[in-house]
Amino acid sequence: MSINKQLQKRMLDLDVKGAKQLSELSGVSYAKTLRIIKGDGTVRIKDVVTIAESLGLEFKFIIKGE
Repeated sequence: MSINKQLQKRMLDLDVKGAKQLSELSGVSYAKTLRIIKGDGTVRIKDVVTIAESLGLEFKFIIKGE
């Protein structure tokens, strides 16, 4: 599952109503937050990690197949 889909699922689980609320929760700008949850590839990993952590998620890299 893609990162943006994981974030959207977690937003639903936590009743986060949209990019504006997620932006306020994470401290990441609205424009960046919107690009991240839409799956736009022009985002910084730092912002993705910040948003994931604000939703109680851990962002980590794993070796494919493990």
